[in-house]
Amino acid sequence: MKELCVNLENNAILSYGKDEYLLEVITHKKKRYALSLPVFEINGKEYRENEFRFVSIEDERHLNNGGKEITVLYKSGELLDLYVQLRVFPNSPVIKYRYKLSSSDSVVLTKNKGKDAICYTSIKIDKNINNCAELQFADFNPIVHSYHPYLHTINTNIEKQQISVVGPIVLACSDTDCVLMAYEHGAEYPDGYLEFEIKNFGGLSIMLLAKKGNYYSGQKVTSENPFLTCWFEFAVCEGNMEDMFRYYREFILKYISLHNASRAPYIYYNTWNNQERNRNFKNESYLSAMNEEHMLKEIEVAHQLGIDVFVLDTGWYQKTGDWEVDSNRFPRGLAPIYEKLNSYGMKLGLWLNPIAVAKTSKIFLEHPEYVIEEHNGFRNLGNIWETEESYEVCLASGYSDYLIQVMVNMYHKMGVSYFKWDAVGQYGCQSTKHHHGGENNSVQERLDCYSYQMGLSMIHVVEEVALLCPDVIVDYDITEEKRFVGLGYLSVGKYFHVNNGPYAKDFELPQNLRLFGNEREVFMEPFMNVFSFPGVMRSKICRQNLLYDFSFLPYYFWHISSLMDQLWSGITQ
Repeated sequence: MKELCVNLENNAILSYGKDEYLLEVITHKKKRYALSLPVFEINGKEYRENEFRFVSIEDERHLNNGGKEITVLYKSGELLDLYVQLRVFPNSPVIKYRYKLSSSDSVVLTKNKGKDAICYTSIKIDKNINNCAELQFADFNPIVHSYHPYLHTINTNIEKQQISVVGPIVLACSDTDCVLMAYEHGAEYPDGYLEFEIKNFGGLSIMLLAKKGNYYSGQKVTSENPFLTCWFEFAVCEGNMEDMFRYYREFILKYISLHNASRAPYIYYNTWNNQERNRNFKNESYLSAMNEEHMLKEIEVAHQLGIDVFVLDTGWYQKTGDWEVDSNRFPRGLAPIYEKLNSYGMKLGLWLNPIAVAKTSKIFLEHPEYVIEEHNGFRNLGNIWETEESYEVCLASGYSDYLIQVMVNMYHKMGVSYFKWDAVGQYGCQSTKHHHGGENNSVQERLDCYSYQMGLSMIHVVEEVALLCPDVIVDYDITEEKRFVGLGYLSVGKYFHVNNGPYAKDFELPQNLRLFGNEREVFMEPFMNVFSFPGVMRSKICRQNLLYDFSFLPYYFWHISSLMDQLWSGITQ
């Protein structure tokens, strides 16, 4: 049989389509790094990697980001079909892959030991590893009110040691090569839904495991309803960790996403900071300036600043869920706003809480079953920024299809090409009516499956909108804690912060602390942004998020403190 292979960066070769392993990377020095096929528990039986046999190459296609996708089919008897999608990219050692498990008969995923029972892949590496590390992506620091990356060194020199880490990235380096394994999902650290198990028993081995919520016990797998995993990543490069970071940064910028518009370097203007200062320092409402007259004035200022995308934050709508323009604030709709922006070559962006639906919205009245259910009933979000009281809906339900259509309509009818998704938390739905478990599953299992599935549903919604509206960008606000933070959302959009600063409660400031705004005395409320008014300290806090960008730059990663001092010096000057 002809060997199936692809040339990678630095004359390395990717070999695939064999019974023995999922894929193998062979460096030009002939060192081999092989990933195993997955292990599933189905109908109470463990289907191990050696039970799947290579059948055929089902499809090959070129991707719009310059990559290539190859779909490989494996079978286990006549019952199970395992499709592996592989993606490779020019001048990059990073490989993306995911699984789709289906069956000609109806089978179910099970949990004999009461927990997820999937090993997505594993690798055995020789004894010469001298540097092993976990890169965390979602460690929330309330003092600066921001998620931070954190590189944690793992001691692998202790014989018969076994440890588990969340990642989402693990690196292992020898004197000559560096190996990277990662998964595209997310959660606030230390929570996680997948994990790496690292062992040293006469050589290093790394297993990528389902930790919780990846499926529910009794979940049916058929050809019509296959089990689809998140995407995984694997890379081998010659050199050290710094060399791998160089490749990986390029991968994040160019190849992790098929949605090229999301990587365009635009400059954004958002109305929120003005709305927040109106509330905190002028004792006005958040929405006092959300009207046609004021927005047209702000557009003039944004144009002078050279802004590319003008974003109307909360308050432009009549009610959540229906997402129709408030005719009292904008009597002519958003047409005058769009026309003015278009005359300046600027794009229109809107704030959207995609999981909020007003109590009198059409979608809630027609489909109340979409709402998140807690132990005491529907989850009530209260009044959404001085608009109608709303419920929170579950993205892991039929609501996702409705949301896709709403966003596509907004693009075509209102000219919206940018969406700021805000207030999307990761936790809380225990309904038996959605796609994350039923009455036969425990409350905790349904909660875990929701938290895992809602992230994949977010990605799915943006993928579908982008297919129909290729120039639409959907970014995800991670200003607050308990959000879906990791590599997952980066495959379709960007993360961003807009508040950029801690609340008074983060410093335990007394509520009777008095400040003095431009026009009145201000009391420091618990959820008041300490840096809601511009100042030098606000800039220093804002720049903490740059740690993500510098994480993959080889020199600066090891000199973060020095880097921040340089940034601070530049800011003060």
